[in-house]
Amino acid sequence: MNTILFEQHELDSESRIRLSVGDKRVDHVRNVLRAVPGDRLSAGIVDGELGVAELENDSSDGMVFAFTPSAIDPSVGESAGAVPVAVLLGSVRPIVLRRLLRDLTSFGVDEILVARTELSERSYYHAKLWEAARLRAVLIEGAAQGGRTRLPRIGRYDSLPQALGNAERSRREDEVRIVLSFGSPSLPDAVTERSCARVVLAVGPERGFIERETALLGEHGFVAVGVPGGTLRTESAAIAGVAVARSVIRAND
Repeated sequence: MNTILFEQHELDSESRIRLSVGDKRVDHVRNVLRAVPGDRLSAGIVDGELGVAELENDSSDGMVFAFTPSAIDPSVGESAGAVPVAVLLGSVRPIVLRRLLRDLTSFGVDEILVARTELSERSYYHAKLWEAARLRAVLIEGAAQGGRTRLPRIGRYDSLPQALGNAERSRREDEVRIVLSFGSPSLPDAVTERSCARVVLAVGPERGFIERETALLGEHGFVAVGVPGGTLRTESAAIAGVAVARSVIRAND
């Protein structure tokens, strides 16, 4: 983790945090960072401010930190806040989804929608990963790795039409929608010439979208965009797609 994240409820009235032995953050500070009392570490509050945590005490009972927020509100900067990219994922195996949720959070996407598609296993929808505590832990892990504090909004849908219906309700006029489609042109003029402040990226499941689903995405305004190279695994495609999505936003700055 590049930034140690604390929950708001872990701070006492004097902005101190006490972590018990066995907390993975204690293990990381001791065994990876090898910090000693007096060291100042990059830290933040989940969905709050970035700052510095000074290690005040390290004992057999655990650690005590004093947290000081940054002088500048990090919510206005990309380093801590979310970037205006939403990712619509076809449901994949839980072990793959865990990596995707973590890595997409590291990239700072502001929303992740996971939908069961025709080629997704129904059991994925009920995986233990969706338990609130497990899911939050994965998102926090990703945010800490990316040096961010903001966690993305997460949606789980039993079908692609349900997910698209939700996306339609929050659709913005300055939003560009793209779906990764290998063999399609990279960033067609129809995309780069549009004024864009937010991108919604659709990435198929491990066996891809079927033709009917691709057509449905087109009906909802998704434009097919390719990425260089051959067919990628879902997690690789999603990360490549986020890079494409962010380039769309930069191209329209």
